Amino acid sequence: MRDLLFVGLFALFLTNTHAADINDLTYDATGDTVIITDCAEDASGDLVIPENIEGKPVATIDGYAFFGCSSLTSITIPDSVTSIGNYGFYKCEGLKSITIPNSVTSIGGWAFSGCASLTSITIPDRVTSIERSAFNSCTSLNSITFGKNSKLTSIGSAAFAGCTSLTGITIPDSVTSIWDYAFAGCTSLTGITIPDSVISIGPWAFRDCTSLTSITIPDSVTSIGGSVFSGCASLTSITIPNSVTSIGGWAFSRCTSLTSITIPDSVTSIGDGAFSRCARLKKIRFLGNAPTIGSSVFASVSLDALISISKNANGFGTSFGGIMIEGASVLSLLSYEVIDDKITVTDCDNDAVGDLLIPEIIDDKVVTEIAANAFDGCKRLKSVTLPQSVTSIGEQVF
Repeated sequence: MRDLLFVGLFALFLTNTHAADINDLTYDATGDTVIITDCAEDASGDLVIPENIEGKPVATIDGYAFFGCSSLTSITIPDSVTSIGNYGFYKCEGLKSITIPNSVTSIGGWAFSGCASLTSITIPDRVTSIERSAFNSCTSLNSITFGKNSKLTSIGSAAFAGCTSLTGITIPDSVTSIWDYAFAGCTSLTGITIPDSVISIGPWAFRDCTSLTSITIPDSVTSIGGSVFSGCASLTSITIPNSVTSIGGWAFSRCTSLTSITIPDSVTSIGDGAFSRCARLKKIRFLGNAPTIGSSVFASVSLDALISISKNANGFGTSFGGIMIEGASVLSLLSYEVIDDKITVTDCDNDAVGDLLIPEIIDDKVVTEIAANAFDGCKRLKSVTLPQSVTSIGEQVF
């Protein structure tokens, strides 16, 4: 009975689909060229779109033309086509391969979004822009190829977001802008080559690319957008060029494998939470003067984190953004008062980190007392050594 039920269901499936051909296409041939406007949703298998219909060249795949044709597995677009409209092949979930000819100059928004079986794509040389979400959520896409003579200048918002099988990509050197969320959520992406032609990387462009291990930002980039590399949990190496003047809020937050970072002297501002929750970040190097910073820039980094600065750098003090400056004077960390010609230590900078050795003599006077709550809140201190001259320790000192 079970076998008969299966055979019956399979037969029913066959009656609901048929091999695709030109008769499945709806088109508009009223002008000098033909626009493909629709395709029968029950068309299945391989479809070759003809170059000419009614003696006129097929020039355009209209918006939504193949929307929901989930049984098509292969589509060949003729050399006569120059434009693929918005949502042209949206949610063609069974589509495994598609041939885009060199004649195509534009790929519309969401054109191939949700084509979950598509494994590879070649972007023709004449395409100048990949619009918003064009290949969003193509979860089987593992290869993107650009021609040697690519004229591509822009990768649109979320163009390849959610392509979870994509492991690497080399962006052509014609590209000048990578928009927001362009590669967000590409969780298998381990490497990406960004050319020197790129001058703008939008917010969230590589957010949650959890397998990305290293990134080199080209020296053509002047600003790093907000949350660009947020959540890149495997990122261990970042090269920020001397051309960058600003680092946006949360740009590198949650990069939990990052252990060190060098901020070039060109950087004048760092936004809120830029390196927050980088739990292994210990070494922070500033090559210039202190930039303007937002709140919580280094929140929840390693408890051992230290900032190193250049010899003649200005604007840092003994700590910066809640992180101690390496080599800061012990006395600059302590607050104290003179009582009966003796020193009582009353407070310590909450940003103090590592091991602290309190001297026996301060201002030619003996340290004899540690006041109550003096080290309250100094969570990043590993050890405190008191001098033998101390005779009194107040309540709740630590």
